Amino acid sequence: MTKPKNKKTTRRLLASKTAKASASIDQRHHMISEAAYYRSEKRSIEGSNPSQDWYEAEQEIEARYRWQ
Repeated sequence: MTKPKNKKTTRRLLASKTAKASASIDQRHHMISEAAYYRSEKRSIEGSNPSQDWYEAEQEIEARYRWQ
């Protein structure tokens, strides 16, 4: 890994890494919310437990993509 040439380059690198991390967090949240919705829909919305649906969806997405 090369050292950035100046402070401006360093700031740009940090900003791009932060943006990528933020996008990953947003994507992960979106995937979990969709999976939880489909779990709830599968059992019928009245009979579902939103907390349990979210937990199970989170476990599924974590296992599939190995996010930490």
